Amino acid sequence: MVSSKKVDGINKFLVKADVAAVIKHKERDALEKLLKEGWESVNDQIAKKVITAAHGYAVFGKMCLRAVCTALKKKSDIEAAEFKSFAEIKLKFDDDIKAPARASQSVSAPKAKDATIKVMTAADSCSVKVIAANQGFKVGSLYMLKIDDTTKKLVKLFDMDEKAGVTFKSVDMFQKVEDVYFLKFDELKKKASPYAGKAPALIDDSFIKKRTHADNDYMFDEYDRAHAFKAIYDAMTQDEVDINDLKLRVNPAGVQSKKQFPKGALKLHGLAPPSNISNKASTSAVQYFSDGMRSNVYITPPSFSTDKLDNKKACVVPYWMVEETSDPNMVNMEITAPCKMINKRQIKVDEVLYVAAKKAKKA
Repeated sequence: MVSSKKVDGINKFLVKADVAAVIKHKERDALEKLLKEGWESVNDQIAKKVITAAHGYAVFGKMCLRAVCTALKKKSDIEAAEFKSFAEIKLKFDDDIKAPARASQSVSAPKAKDATIKVMTAADSCSVKVIAANQGFKVGSLYMLKIDDTTKKLVKLFDMDEKAGVTFKSVDMFQKVEDVYFLKFDELKKKASPYAGKAPALIDDSFIKKRTHADNDYMFDEYDRAHAFKAIYDAMTQDEVDINDLKLRVNPAGVQSKKQFPKGALKLHGLAPPSNISNKASTSAVQYFSDGMRSNVYITPPSFSTDKLDNKKACVVPYWMVEETSDPNMVNMEITAPCKMINKRQIKVDEVLYVAAKKAKKA
């Protein structure tokens, strides 16, 4: 039985699994009895010249289709009617066999609970339009059309005509005039292939305005983070300290001077990837803002331990390693701006760096 569904490149309604299901069907005996009685009835009436052979076999074929569809609970492309039992199919068969004129029409007159039946004619079976449709070509669908050996173009199938062939139109949204292409039916498979993507569409002007760089929150957030990172990086480069002049410790973090620094000579900067969202779980997150930024960013200090430093992405930044103390006599470094600290007095050789501990925020 022919269907619009393809299996192994051939349009089939029934596949091997369906045949196996019919053989094992719980009502197989009833199905065979229905078909046997129908076959005998058709041949008996043909022999008595009550009906023509063409009419009798056509009606019997419909009964076979209905019976198999009912047993397998499948829907046919030829007939949309559904039957609840073999008994209903038998009653429809008896009615069809008595009405040769009505049954031979290409479309039956619908009744209540009856359906339209399309009978395929010999002309249909060899129609190039039907063949093209069975190969997946459909008016309104998109295809990639081979223009030449190096060029393909997205087109929409506009029309199929038995004599004129197949008409495609380009779907380029930027063209004022559509390109039109004509193919013969025998060229379709060679030059046109189905397009699975979405059809091109122009973006509405009102939507574009909301998404430009000048009016897009996401872009501003990215800009603020980049601006903050570059500002700190540039300051750190300008006030660069020779890392060999410092001893750095982990577990816990700490910084010790290897040389003497005059007051204000040691400048450290807190470089780390900024975030637009405050990490409320971290009490050490630093709020940062500089000229040119739209809003604040938040910089969370990296943690320093032996295993963290083994990571290739780890960056040693002395600023974040300076210890905090609540003893004012030990404080020798002072935070003068977000992510920036300077020695408030002279630093001696082998002196450990300390900064005043942050005051706990009131709940």
